[in-house]
Amino acid sequence: WIFARIDREDVPLETLRRMIHHHLALNMAFYGPGKGFGLFRKHAHQYLALPNLTRTKRVRIIIQESGQAFLSALDETFAGLA
Repeated sequence: WIFARIDREDVPLETLRRMIHHHLALNMAFYGPGKGFGLFRKHAHQYLALPNLTRTKRVRIIIQESGQAFLSALDETFAGLA
């Protein structure tokens, strides 16, 4: 959406969810599961800065200890927002 010059608030939730999945997969492939997930968390905070996502829900996603658990929590939370 940055290069397409779309405002962040106009990005569909499903597009954001797919981008998060893709970005995490690339990080983990490049750096390995542990380091890749750790580095990705910094980006996750920005991805999850959504007005309709409460702090409690954001924290529930961020505190996961593996990439798979993170994505599961993300998908479950986003399904409740749609």
